[in-house]
Amino acid sequence: MDVEDLLKKRKRENEEQDVGQFAHGNEVVFAKPNPKVQVTRQSNVDDIVDQLGAAKPMDANDVKIMMITLDKRIAKNQELRVKFADDPQKFMESELELHEHLEEMTALAASPELFPNFVRLGAVPQLLQLLISHENVDVLVDVVNLFNELLDAETYIENPESVDVLVTALLENNILDLLCQTLNRLDDKNPEESTAVHNTFGIFETLCDIRPDEIPETLCVQTKLISILLKRLYAKGFDANKLYASELLAVLSQSGSACQRSIGQTKMKGYNGIDVLLQITHRYKKRDPSSLDEKEMAENLFDCICSCLMLEENKDMFLAAEGVDLMLLMVKERKFASARAWKVLCFALENHTGMCKRFIDQFGLRILFPALIKSAKWAEKSEQKRSQDAEADEKERDEEEHIISCVSYLMTHSTGVERERVFAKFAENSFEKVPRLLEMHGKYFDRVKEFWAEQKDAEEALGKYQDEESKKAALRDAGLSTLQQTDLVIARLLNEFGVDVRPLIESELDKCGSNLDDIRLILKDYADNLGQEETENVEQQQTTAKVEGEANDTPNEGQNQVKLTQRGLLEILAKI
Repeated sequence: MDVEDLLKKRKRENEEQDVGQFAHGNEVVFAKPNPKVQVTRQSNVDDIVDQLGAAKPMDANDVKIMMITLDKRIAKNQELRVKFADDPQKFMESELELHEHLEEMTALAASPELFPNFVRLGAVPQLLQLLISHENVDVLVDVVNLFNELLDAETYIENPESVDVLVTALLENNILDLLCQTLNRLDDKNPEESTAVHNTFGIFETLCDIRPDEIPETLCVQTKLISILLKRLYAKGFDANKLYASELLAVLSQSGSACQRSIGQTKMKGYNGIDVLLQITHRYKKRDPSSLDEKEMAENLFDCICSCLMLEENKDMFLAAEGVDLMLLMVKERKFASARAWKVLCFALENHTGMCKRFIDQFGLRILFPALIKSAKWAEKSEQKRSQDAEADEKERDEEEHIISCVSYLMTHSTGVERERVFAKFAENSFEKVPRLLEMHGKYFDRVKEFWAEQKDAEEALGKYQDEESKKAALRDAGLSTLQQTDLVIARLLNEFGVDVRPLIESELDKCGSNLDDIRLILKDYADNLGQEETENVEQQQTTAKVEGEANDTPNEGQNQVKLTQRGLLEILAKI
C-alpha cells in the first residue's frame, strides 16, 4: 500500500473525529475542539453551534499561528520523506497532519480582512511550492481546494482591497501556469481529484471575474489552458467537468480578440482550435444531447464558435475546415444542433465574401429560403398558444433573426454571380417570398414600437432603462436587430427591382398598417449607429486591400470583407 492509499484510509477513519471548523450562521469560524461537545456524523450543524456558543472569530494572531504550524508540518513531512523514502509508513503520519492543517486553513475564507496578513507571512509562495514539488496528489488537491475557498466573487465584492492583495500575490507567483500544470497531474476517475479539477476551473473563473481585462488574455496567451480545455472536451463521454470546461472556454472566447486568436491558433492532433471545435460539435449532427447538462455544454461550444468567428483569421480557418458545409448539414437534420447551426452561419457570413460564396456553392439557398418561408407557420399560431409555450416562442424568434440575418448578409457581402443568384430567389414566381418579409416587418415593427412606448412611460415614471447598455439589450430582446435586417432586405429589393416590386411592397405594408417611411426611420437609425468614423476606417481598409490584391495579383485577406458602412446604407436609403 503506497502513501496515498494509506492517507485515504486514515482520512476515512478521521471522518468520525471532531474537526476545528464550525458553521456559525453564515460564517465559518476557526475554533478549538470543545471536549463538552459530542459530535457524530449525524449531528446537525445548528445543534453543534448551539452547544459551542459564540466561537471566537479569527484574528491576526490566529493567522500567524496557522502559518507557523504550516511551516512545521511542511518541514517535518519533507524531512521524513527524505529520510524514509522507501518506507511510506514512516512519513504517513506527517502527511496526514499536513493534509488536516491545509483543510483547517479554509476557515480563513470567512475572514477576508486577514488576507493581507496571510500574504505578508509568505503563505502564497509556500503553498504554491507544494503544487510544484509535493509528490502526493492529495496534497495538491488540498492546496487547490484551499485557494478555491479563499477566492470567491462575492467576497471580492464585499472586501475588494483585501482580496486584491491575495490575487496580486497569486499572479506574481505564477499561479495560472502552476494550476495548468496541476491539471495535467489530476485524474478525473478519482472522485477527490475530479473535485479538484472542478475547483481549479472555479479559481480560473473567479480570477476572470475579478480582473476581466487582464486574466482571460493571460490565460489564453501565456498558459496552455486552451489546449487543456480542448483536449478534455474532445474526449468522448460527458461529465460535470466537461460542462465546466465548456463554460470556461465560452467565457474566454468572449474576452477579446487576443483570446479568440489564441483559441483559433491552438493546435491539437495537427488541427487548429476552430477545426477541433467543429469536430466536437459534429457529434450532435444527428443526435441530441442525452441530458440537460450535456445540452448546456453543447450550447457553450456553439457559442464559443460564434465568438471566435468575430475574428477574420478564424473565419478563414472555419471556411478551410468546411465549417459552412457542416452547419448546412446540421440544419438539414432538424435536430438539436439545427438552431445553433443557423446562429453559427449568421456569424460566419457577416462581412465575409468567401463564406457567402461557399454557402451559395453548397446549395445553401435551397435550405435558407424554405426555412424563411417555413418560419412563417409559427406566426400563424394563436397568441394564447404562444404564451403557453414561451420557451419555444423565444427559440423560434431567435431562429427567425438568424435566418433573416443570413439573407441580409448574403445580399450585402456576395459579389458577381453569387449576388445575382440571391436576388433571383426573390424574383421567383412573381416575388412570392416578398409578402413574408413584409409580414416580418409588421410583426417586429409593432414590437419595437411597443417597447419605445413602454420605455417612454417607464422613464417618466421610474427612470427605467436609463443605462444605455440596458436600453440596447432590451431593444434586442424586442426584435430591433431582426427588424433592421428585414428592412434592409426590403430596401435592397427596392434598389434592385424598383417599380417591378414596389407596388407589391407598398400594398403589403398597407395591410400591416405601415409604410415606406417606417422602413426609412428604422434604417436611418441603423445608419446612425454604424458611425461615420467606423465607416471611414472600413472603406479605407477595403480600398487598401483591393489595391494590394490587384498589385500582387493574388487574393488578399481583406478582399473577403465587404462591410456595410454608414455611407453605403444611406445610399440605399436614398433610392427607396
